Amino acid sequence: MNPSTLDGFIQALAGEKLEDYHYMLGYLLEEVKEVLGSAGLKWKFHDDEKNEYIRTLHFRVMMSIGDTKGADTWAGRYGSHWNTESLARDCTMPSKHADNPSYPCKQLKFLDVEKMSDDKLKGISFRKSVHHAFRNPSEFFRESPYGICAACPPEPLHVVLLGILVRLFQFFDANLTSEQMGAVEMAISEIVRVQLRQSLAKEFPECSKFASGNIGQGHLSGKQKYAHIFVLYLALLKTEVFDKFRNKKGKLPKSKKAKKKEEPIAEASTAISDAKDSDEFYESPTGCDGSDADSDSDDEDEYVNDISVKTK
Repeated sequence: MNPSTLDGFIQALAGEKLEDYHYMLGYLLEEVKEVLGSAGLKWKFHDDEKNEYIRTLHFRVMMSIGDTKGADTWAGRYGSHWNTESLARDCTMPSKHADNPSYPCKQLKFLDVEKMSDDKLKGISFRKSVHHAFRNPSEFFRESPYGICAACPPEPLHVVLLGILVRLFQFFDANLTSEQMGAVEMAISEIVRVQLRQSLAKEFPECSKFASGNIGQGHLSGKQKYAHIFVLYLALLKTEVFDKFRNKKGKLPKSKKAKKKEEPIAEASTAISDAKDSDEFYESPTGCDGSDADSDSDDEDEYVNDISVKTK
């Protein structure tokens, strides 16, 4: 039965759902907390000479393994990674700087997160939960001050296969010319057909999806996205494909260099000419240092649009 069809049904807000989740999770973890907080478990150990030793085992939680959505809920983070101020549940890295390895960030301590105001929590894409199941980190993680925030490792499906590898291809695809794309697709088709004839599917990623050479197709699974990058890498190793990108000295061919230089000059000349003929004054929205005037704006939509435009 769908609850939304019942009389009097009210759609719960995201924050309310998170509160209910942690309220129930707290009860489910009561027995776990009893074991972790106990005096320990006596256990008999034997060495190679059959000597017996009795030791007390103490149990501590080191990692809580789950998928991205589950781990975000445990930490109290937003369930979405689209148009959010921050992507991480273990540090303060802003989404707009997530591709900058030199950007300074601070690792989150759960007790510090608990003390934050609603505005500060929004800045790191977290919600406040009154019944947070991991409210007392020492009950689970003992001396670790970071608590659940640092106890959820990234999982390969969403972070790597459906994350990094997707963006990696988008950046590459956005800068291909039609000539380069044709060379890449032809090479991929040849490589995949050879792989299929040699029965190499067990030793290497399954690439049959790209037998036609079409690398721009959608609806790919996580494993297929990995195979996507793998077969693209193999194609770029072929000399005839590599030559479309670089010459023997590792530089762009002179003809392409000249063309790339001429285009900006022509565009600049046209822009200057248009400006002279216009009486309107255009004021740049950026400051004198080149930074956005609105430092809190989320430029993710613009970023996605930028990388989707191909260079022909």
